[in-house]
Amino acid sequence: MHIDTVFSLEKEKLLSRIGKRFDVLMKGTGYTSTNKFADAYKFSRSRIFELKRGKLNVTIWTLFTTCEGLDISLDEFFKDL
Repeated sequence: MHIDTVFSLEKEKLLSRIGKRFDVLMKGTGYTSTNKFADAYKFSRSRIFELKRGKLNVTIWTLFTTCEGLDISLDEFFKDL
């Protein structure tokens, strides 16, 4: 397997895990939908949906801001990844 393929697969796995982690944490804070979370924190609905699906390669700033909305630190976000 070509090295680019390996990195691509690892990236997809990590983004998927980040999306699942976000979904669990979002629901744990009482948000029943990505739209409600996006609206509350002035995110694009489509970006939050893509984050949840593991299809958005987020910047550290977006992740930091998302964690603020979840009322957790980056350490807490990555704790179970």
